[in-house]
Amino acid sequence: MTNADMVKRVIAMLTEARAEMAVLRQDPEHRRASSAPQAHLLDELMREALQVQLLVPSSVASAEVAERIATMASRALQPRIVQMVVSFAAAFDRLATAHDEGRIDVSSTDVLRQLALDWEMADRPAD
Repeated sequence: MTNADMVKRVIAMLTEARAEMAVLRQDPEHRRASSAPQAHLLDELMREALQVQLLVPSSVASAEVAERIATMASRALQPRIVQMVVSFAAAFDRLATAHDEGRIDVSSTDVLRQLALDWEMADRPAD
């Protein structure tokens, strides 16, 4: 998963959460089913971002297997978790900057769309 892909998924989650909060502000009694869209998006993001393959040689003693799997999983997942956190931080930073600058000419959705485009351009190879 590229950085741009991760940012786009994070933006989709934030956008859906924002829409849900807007509905709740207008109608505090409104509750969506337990399978709220942002929960589905988070589940999808986690499955895709944290997908790893761990191969433990059959010659390894069973007592060592758990330790090796834990070490391998940690090494495999750490960069993806960092990528996810960086994506959320980038989205927050972009929104906070627009807010702190008093930007009223763009919506939060516009700010997040621009962030996705910026990351998409950054992930493209130079011509």
